[in-house]
Amino acid sequence: MSKYSQGIKSRRLKTLWLKYTGVEHFNKNEDLQGHACQTGLIYSSLRELIKGLIWISLGLLFQSVYSMLGIIGFIGGIYYLFLALGQVQKIEIPKNPAEAIQSIEAQLDEMELNKSSKKDAQTARASS
Repeated sequence: MSKYSQGIKSRRLKTLWLKYTGVEHFNKNEDLQGHACQTGLIYSSLRELIKGLIWISLGLLFQSVYSMLGIIGFIGGIYYLFLALGQVQKIEIPKNPAEAIQSIEAQLDEMELNKSSKKDAQTARASS
């Protein structure tokens, strides 16, 4: 798995972990922690939202110079707006959120272990 695709998978798993954690808190009637998880999801989507707005702004700006640059800006803006939507879209609620959270944490730990073992292999190759 490439470094880029591993980063995307990690980001998706972290988002899913945050959503399931919020569901678990709401199931336990811990509203404050559940709302904190929702706020975290909205905050994490703001980065992509701002990138999308920047792309659209640049598309509008450069459209007067060359129309193809405007189209590229709009397509880039739509891409980032869909990424922001993916952060806050509705999920299918698992019957047991605690098990789903443990599964996601295990996947994230495995990814981190693979990442550190690759770094160790690269360091060993560089030193020899």
